Amino acid sequence: MRSTQRAVPEIGPVPFFEDPVDLDADGLRVALEDLAEEVRQSHGVDCRLECPASIHVQDNLVATQLYLIVREAAHNAVKHALAKRITIRVEEPDAREPDRPTGGGVR
Repeated sequence: MRSTQRAVPEIGPVPFFEDPVDLDADGLRVALEDLAEEVRQSHGVDCRLECPASIHVQDNLVATQLYLIVREAAHNAVKHALAKRITIRVEEPDAREPDRPTGGGVR
């Protein structure tokens, strides 16, 4: 229990009551750029965002969940893997290929 209590301040508060993603201003991209900057500043990790100029997510709940998943993954990489470099990559799905597991894990 003690280690859990110490981990919470390191990660910071998760915004349950307000959405960190504003859909009106290409919000997911902006939120991910801010996250990369936060990781760079607070942990000294080379954190970069690679994504299309515009990310279109029409559902704020989906965009917020995507942001929170990426945020958790970045913080886990810093804390547990002692990452020196993190790349947050957003790609458009290829419409020609169906989604299928690759078995490669997280890239």
